[in-house]
Amino acid sequence: MGRTDLLSAELVVSVSSSSVSSTSPGGDDDVLREACGIFGIIDSDDAAEQTALGLHALQHRGQDGCGIVSYDGRYFRAERALGLVGDSLAKRERMERLPGALALGHNRYATSGLTRDERDVQPMFAELDIGGVALAHNGNFTNGLSLRKKLVGEGSIFQSHSDSEVLIHLLARARGSLTERLLSVLGELRGGFAIGLLAKDMLIGLRDPHGLRPLLLGSTRDGGAIVASESCALDIIDAEYRREIAPGEVVVFSRRRVRGFVEARSFFGDKRGQSRKEDRKEDKKEDKSEGEKESGEQGKGRQRLFCASKRFAAPVARRSCVFEHIYFSRPDSLVASMSKGAHRSNSKDNSKDRGKDSGKAVEAEVSRRSIYQVRKRLGAVLAEEAEGSLPVCDSVVPIPDSGVAAALGFAERLGLSLDFAIIRNHYVGRTFIEPQQEIRHFGVRLKHNADRALLRGKRVVLIDDSLVRGTTSRKIIALVRQAGAKEVHMRIASPPITHPCHYGVDTPERGELLASRLSVGQMAKRIDCDSLAFLSEKGLYRALEGCEGGDSDGGGWCSACFTGRYPVELIDEEFGKAAYGQLSLLSRE
Repeated sequence: MGRTDLLSAELVVSVSSSSVSSTSPGGDDDVLREACGIFGIIDSDDAAEQTALGLHALQHRGQDGCGIVSYDGRYFRAERALGLVGDSLAKRERMERLPGALALGHNRYATSGLTRDERDVQPMFAELDIGGVALAHNGNFTNGLSLRKKLVGEGSIFQSHSDSEVLIHLLARARGSLTERLLSVLGELRGGFAIGLLAKDMLIGLRDPHGLRPLLLGSTRDGGAIVASESCALDIIDAEYRREIAPGEVVVFSRRRVRGFVEARSFFGDKRGQSRKEDRKEDKKEDKSEGEKESGEQGKGRQRLFCASKRFAAPVARRSCVFEHIYFSRPDSLVASMSKGAHRSNSKDNSKDRGKDSGKAVEAEVSRRSIYQVRKRLGAVLAEEAEGSLPVCDSVVPIPDSGVAAALGFAERLGLSLDFAIIRNHYVGRTFIEPQQEIRHFGVRLKHNADRALLRGKRVVLIDDSLVRGTTSRKIIALVRQAGAKEVHMRIASPPITHPCHYGVDTPERGELLASRLSVGQMAKRIDCDSLAFLSEKGLYRALEGCEGGDSDGGGWCSACFTGRYPVELIDEEFGKAAYGQLSLLSRE
């Protein structure tokens, strides 16, 4: 594990390459993969360690690379590595090189740029004329290629293949404070994105105007603040989930008031009730001291932490990613149930059939439920739709781990027994030597095995969350048949995936998606099951009603992967392959 230190006035960097590969013969390319995970914390004496734990909890969101940038009141320091957090980053010697009470971390799964390139491991860092800035990005800019081409033409020099770097260059060219620059350049970005930023004594979180990618806020027991992609990252460090960042909102945690932002005094639970006159006095005091250089080690005489927020875009129709609930998010993460009408807007989106989504924007959390509960509900609705059409079956068998919650809901609704007849090996090595003698379906056998005692002579219905290329489903069905199953039926707890995602989810090109070119009957024949059915689009929305303000008609959700209705314009379609696959900044005209 080699180390390279790049010393400057602001930054100390350590980059290493892990010996662990992110792929293996047992790996599976027949799934959708999330882009990235973000975790940032301010006002914590062991910020780097807390961030490493948060990234560990978010490991499912990205396995290609991970990194942490910390700030100790004088220097920014960075540790980045290819591979998993536990294998390459969460080492005592690395944590000791990341002092400070502020840290920002990132897990990466490449959707834009080279898959395994150290230059693309985040957080990115840049020294601007206003000081150092670290950036962690989840999602895709659908105009990233266009902006990059324009910036390069005007003299910008890019160091990575990632569309994330576009924002760094836009900030460098803008003027004013960091928050002023953000507000001035965010309007140039299109797509689905959640972003964390770390600067001197400042942690920032923001989401795209449609809320396509998730980001939430948490607080520590000792008064610190957190931005994270999911609530499971808060649980691991015993932090409290406060609220999600609203679509189109920038939230700033800082040691001084932020000019032009609204202070959220209730965030930390304190009931400071200053008068407007007192506020103006403190604002003047803050304005006077703003820009003064701070000295001394953080943690000594720590200043009060302010929380402030501001919208950077006019309200538009909310379009949260539906696949966060179907597959991406960890089952123990929480999702907000919003009051009815929370997704409504006084502005139109890019979908032609969304004229009904008009009205005053109202957002208020009324309760929270776990992703597990949501997925179980998807299975129950799938079962309701299957009543009367599902052939007689002896048992319900989930495809682990993605189909477990839906299978539970499905079995309960129909009164069928649930058998865990497919066993997943959670300890498959990430590098594995294939035997010289060919073994049929070797890759899938490394991860799954069928329990013959539970399957022999049985009529079973397999439950999974989604069907992408169909290659893995076909192999698992073959295993089940070889184990002696008499009939094998397949039910999917989501609609057919017919279109790729352009907002930060790694999906195959459209021609590789099974449902984009075959009917349900043809798909059943291709994967060799006796019958196949999907959750209807209407059933999906009914199951998700209330989550993040979504309604039973599909309002509030981005379901472009099922419908082809993209809520944000795909500006970079002109770059050829990027129109139907993931945006690649290596594309040429």
